[in-house]
This record gives sequence, C-alpha cells and structure tokens, in this order.
Amino acid sequence: MPNINKSDIYEKNLNFLLGSGASYGLLPTLALRVKENGSNEAHTVETLATKYEEDADFLAHLFSWYVHEVILPAAEYDPGNATMNTALQDAAVENYRLFVETILKILSKKSHKKRVNIFTTNYDGMIAHTAEALLRLGSYDFHLNDGTDGFVKRTLNARNFGRYFQDHGVFDRHSKSVPQINLIELHGSVYWYKDVEKIEVSYDLDRAKQRISEVPLREDQDFFDDLLDEVLKRMRIYNLLRT
Repeated sequence: MPNINKSDIYEKNLNFLLGSGASYGLLPTLALRVKENGSNEAHTVETLATKYEEDADFLAHLFSWYVHEVILPAAEYDPGNATMNTALQDAAVENYRLFVETILKILSKKSHKKRVNIFTTNYDGMIAHTAEALLRLGSYDFHLNDGTDGFVKRTLNARNFGRYFQDHGVFDRHSKSVPQINLIELHGSVYWYKDVEKIEVSYDLDRAKQRISEVPLREDQDFFDDLLDEVLKRMRIYNLLRT
C-alpha cells in the first residue's frame, strides 16, 4: 500500500459529523434504561416514540420528559461557570477543546479555502462555546460561521455557509483566507428562535433558559423515573411496555 502524503489530506474538503456521543458526560443523551418485557435491549426516546406513535397521551408525557431531561440541561448549561462541573463534564469540555484546536491546526496547513464543515445533530452550543473560549484566549485567528447574518438580530440563511472571510491587511497589500469553521446544526439548537418565517439565533443564556420554562409540560415524576428505571417497579409504564 503506498504511503499517504499528509499534504494531500490537508488540501481535501474537511467534513465532520457529531452525534450525541460528542457531549456524553456533559449533557444527557436520548438513551433510556427501560426495556421491553423479556428483552435486554434498552429503549431510546426515538424507539419509544415510534412504538407508541398512535398514543397521544403517552407521546405528550414522553415529550415532556425529553424537554425536561434533555433540552433544559442544554439550555441551562453555562460554559462560564465550570466550577460546578463534574469530572465527566470537564473531560467532555476538554475533548471539545482538543477537537476544535486540532481542526484549526489542520486548517493552518491548508494553502487555500481554509474551511471545515461541522455537521451536528446535537441541540447544545458546545462548538460555539468552545470557539468563543479559544477566540478570547487570543491564540487562534479564525471565524465561526453558524450561518447567520445581521447585527442586532442575527438570522439563519443557508447561503451564508458558502461565504468566507479574507484578510487583506491594512493597505490591501496581501490577501489570505481566514480559517473558518462552518457550524451546520441539522436538528436545530436551544439557541434558535422562530421569527415569523425565519430563524433567529441568539446565544443569550438567560433567554434560552426562559424560553424552555414557557413550554407547557406534563409534570409526571413517576413517568419520568420509569424511563430511567431498568427494574420497572412502577406498573403504569410496565403495562405499556409488556404489550
């Protein structure tokens, strides 16, 4: 097998896909502990939603659990208050830092089109938070493009992912591409807000927390506990799953 020249890799288009495992330990995933009767395989939110897609009451309870246990922690997470992090959370934050820094080091070796696409199905803002932290350190010069334009109010437009920045210097005597990370959030984000027919993007943490508190939920703690209870001590959900 011929050797692969590293320079050939640097000049290729770079694309990454992040799933919930990227934030494991930092934020909850969609995995559950509850199992089918006689099965060793645990459900996820998706599999339960599919199994009971005709049961509106069950889906309402499941959606409430999802918002309360998955979306709310992502909206409430404050990257500026790491003193309350657990060891697992610190490890996840460090993994994000290493990931973004590695990307930036690869981009620095590209001769042109210093861009990378990060596709993510996660609702959290960890890529944006990590990029902000690195920019504040001043160790890297790059641009995070989340697809928005505007000033006071920033709205999402897919065409913005095709744009990139150039540095021309003070007197336009040189031109070079500014390293750019395109952040494409396939399933949306806790920082997205519907604005008529557009999507507004705001990383205001207080606003994100407040928006979640306004979602009407069915607060059924027994149901919530059942979804994370492998033993199935409670009969309500047990009777549902054994059918």
